[in-house]
Amino acid sequence: VRVLEGTAKRLKIDYEIKYIKDLKELNARGIKRTPAVFIDGERISEGGVPNKMLAEGWLRAAMRKSNPGGGSGG
Repeated sequence: VRVLEGTAKRLKIDYEIKYIKDLKELNARGIKRTPAVFIDGERISEGGVPNKMLAEGWLRAAMRKSNPGGGSGG
């Protein structure tokens, strides 16, 4: 969580972190192993903690997806 939070802050991305501990909700989302990472409703990872480089790649890809024609980027 800290890696994702730090990366999102550094990239100036709005984010929300939701901790789900209810087994019924985990099962409904198809999560078999924790932690799981969802970005914009899409499951990106399950059962492992991402490093900074991986987290940044996920977040940059999500930014491109949500703003496909957008600006020069950085």
